[in-house]
Amino acid sequence: SEACTAWTRGPQVAPLERKNSMRRTSSFKAGGLRRVSSVGSMAGTTGRISHKKEPLKEKWSQLRVGEFGPNYTLDEVKRFYSCFSQVDKDLTGDIDIEEWQEFLTGMDQEMSSTDSRRLFMHIDANHNGVISMDEICKVVFSKASPEQLKTMVNVMEMTTQQKRHVSKGGDKIGRNDLRKLFQLYDEQDDKILSVKQLSGAFMVLGIDTRTTEKIFAGSGIDAENGAVDCEEFVDIFAKLLN
Repeated sequence: SEACTAWTRGPQVAPLERKNSMRRTSSFKAGGLRRVSSVGSMAGTTGRISHKKEPLKEKWSQLRVGEFGPNYTLDEVKRFYSCFSQVDKDLTGDIDIEEWQEFLTGMDQEMSSTDSRRLFMHIDANHNGVISMDEICKVVFSKASPEQLKTMVNVMEMTTQQKRHVSKGGDKIGRNDLRKLFQLYDEQDDKILSVKQLSGAFMVLGIDTRTTEKIFAGSGIDAENGAVDCEEFVDIFAKLLN
């Protein structure tokens, strides 16, 4: 469809797409062959190569900087998940058509309402009215290998699952749990959370918008451009939950 073409080819996806992708893809394939050869030489004495599969990675901290190269950077994948999780407020791992519009805005994708709906229907492969991380990653990261897609989706889904687990903790949440929650929302590893990210963490714990605004005001946090570090985050939540 035209909408899908606009997403994968248009100038608005410059942050996600890479120039000279054909040249880098060829280089990557060559690199892949070199890696296979090196494994073979390491196996030299036995003449056999182990085909044992490594378990899928589950945490952002387990990913290498070039994990999704040559076409995508780790920061681009993290930014995608950050935008996705900010609209997936109920932590289902799916987004509906209204959340989709908000997601496009967060990803700096400018298209008409008609095109965005057409693209939504194109991505919604099973036609259930929502699109999953798996479905959307296949379009946004169309040049990633099947293994790269499996890895990025698994890390995203495990992170969302951890957030759901924390949201059910209620008053059982301790300071160490709150530090883990901070790390889950700090996808860029900036050591700080913006107001928008902080609001998402509040929502995970079932705290409504009005209460969130009161907390910002009481803690001296700028509701527009404020940010907190890990210990400030822990202090705010510890007082709130206890």
